[in-house]
Amino acid sequence: IVTVATQNGPMNFIVGMDSVPQGDVYNYNTGKTEYVLEPNAIAKINEFGIQCGRDNGTTYVPDSFVELVSVSFLMRGPEPAETPADNVYPVGNLYTTSKDGDVTQDADANGVSTITFPKKGNSITYEIPDGIATNHMTHIQFLPALSGVKVELLNAKGKVLMQGTDSTLATNCNPEVKYIRLVSLADNTVITLDGIKFNIDPDAFEAIVLNGKFDREDLSMWNTSAGVWGSAAVTAKTSDTEIVNGIYTYGEITGRESPYHCFAQDVSDRTEAHTGYEFSFWAKLSDEYKDAPPEQRTVEFSPYYIDVNGNTNYSMYRTGAYKQVLEPGVWTHFCGVVDLPGGAQGFILRIVEQGTNYGQGTCLKGSYAIADVSLTPTDYVPEPTYNWGGGGGNRSNTVTREATCEVAYELKDLSIDWASATATAQKDGIKAEFTNNYDEVRLKLPRTLDMSICAYIKLN
Repeated sequence: IVTVATQNGPMNFIVGMDSVPQGDVYNYNTGKTEYVLEPNAIAKINEFGIQCGRDNGTTYVPDSFVELVSVSFLMRGPEPAETPADNVYPVGNLYTTSKDGDVTQDADANGVSTITFPKKGNSITYEIPDGIATNHMTHIQFLPALSGVKVELLNAKGKVLMQGTDSTLATNCNPEVKYIRLVSLADNTVITLDGIKFNIDPDAFEAIVLNGKFDREDLSMWNTSAGVWGSAAVTAKTSDTEIVNGIYTYGEITGRESPYHCFAQDVSDRTEAHTGYEFSFWAKLSDEYKDAPPEQRTVEFSPYYIDVNGNTNYSMYRTGAYKQVLEPGVWTHFCGVVDLPGGAQGFILRIVEQGTNYGQGTCLKGSYAIADVSLTPTDYVPEPTYNWGGGGGNRSNTVTREATCEVAYELKDLSIDWASATATAQKDGIKAEFTNNYDEVRLKLPRTLDMSICAYIKLN
């Protein structure tokens, strides 16, 4: 909800995350002092912007300006908690998703929690706060120390992704991490915690390809065939000599019974449609290929995607060194860009050696290895085009979702993140003056909001 003191000319309102638009509503010029907006965004946001619009969608209004007083976000569920500056959360402030009935947790006035586990194997599970960017989270630290319990990090389905007994546990920027479970290792275990620190590194990024360095025991994310059964298996190995840039570990596939037995990983939930991705990995054929002709010594980066109709599509736009003839025993670098098209519902990464005629001809079905596999978003191919809202005054803004709390900000208390328009502080808000089409002011919100649980935005 946006509160407006005065206005001349149509305005566009925008929500975004780190300067990337996540939702728009266009051409509000009704002369109201309060606007209720539905941005149609389901992403997390930390910016609210005002942009000069066009009269009837076509004409710039000279001397356009708006004086804003406040903006508030009506959310479902409880009011979001402020994210501590150091990302240290008192354990008592974390949402407990489950615990054994005889486990107790008590917090003192300083937020220090004492957790008692009467029996070995007792557990308590916490949800990681929404404000924590797990795709930039390198490790979790228990303060001041941890003893007598095992820590398990789980995904949304309850699968254990990593575990340990130390006070610090690496998370490797795995975006799947959602829950923390503490499990007692003996009867009558009592632990005292000041808090849990979620260590965030903005320069680290989520591992789209899980265990791409093959340096973890869990290889369950790597399957061998994409639907073809057999005895083929992927194992992690360590080289006596460096492969590249300090990398010694690699994965090897053996026991292939089909040309289609290959390295494959489903990266659907960690990628977005209509986005380009840089791929990079190293590959090596075994000595089984030493007498094979070139057409039987070819390794290819050959992903596929699932479209909206559930069909499998093997024709994907790729550039770079995605298909090469290898010399057995020699590590060779593959790199380039692949475009995941709009509408894609699934994305399967594959690195194949399938002989001739796309696996229908001659194939040795020997063992081969890959190392240091990565997939990284890139601007090389077109970014997604956004089309939220639109339609100006013809757009219906009927609120159809129930809000149970309101997160409100006075505009005068928000900092200006970026502006092409003239923005000046007023007694009760901010005045934005526009001289060109689509001049804009972006205001930084003090916290990240999840727009998937936002019913509407009120402007005054």
